[in-house]
Amino acid sequence: MAPLGLSEEEARKRLEQYGYNEITAKKRNPVLTFLSKFYGPIPLLLWIVIVLSYALGHMADFYIITLLLVFNAIVSFFEEYKADMSMELLKEKLKINARVLRSGAWTLVPSREIVPGDVIRLRLGDIVPADAKLAEAESVEADESVLTGEALPKAVLSRLKRSNMANANTSSPIV
Repeated sequence: MAPLGLSEEEARKRLEQYGYNEITAKKRNPVLTFLSKFYGPIPLLLWIVIVLSYALGHMADFYIITLLLVFNAIVSFFEEYKADMSMELLKEKLKINARVLRSGAWTLVPSREIVPGDVIRLRLGDIVPADAKLAEAESVEADESVLTGEALPKAVLSRLKRSNMANANTSSPIV
């Protein structure tokens, strides 16, 4: 670990080499998402009823059930679309910044621009911006509910003696 941290040029090189510190989500094709609403246990059961209604000549039942199946698919698609847009908006508003030592000065950078070799400063209440090895720590507790499901902060000093690791997106480290 360099006492001055990485230089801006070295950080740029590593960003090009390793890419951004983020997990990219696959975008689903909206047409395939809509068509998937016609597949599943309940829709398949309705398809069977539609075919039987048509085969038996119960045209009123055939049209009503077909209409309900299509209506359900449309409503379900738009509800899922709205939920996805809300999640994207939340991701945009909740971007995490990190204090990183670069060229001898502490600077605030988006967590997605952290690269291997960066020196990160964590303070009380910070969200750990990336998986990191702790170089110095006095008393460390972290809310690891994202990883373990536990609701209360957990003392991780004994674990640190073994691995010195802090995991990304855990919060409230006391360093």
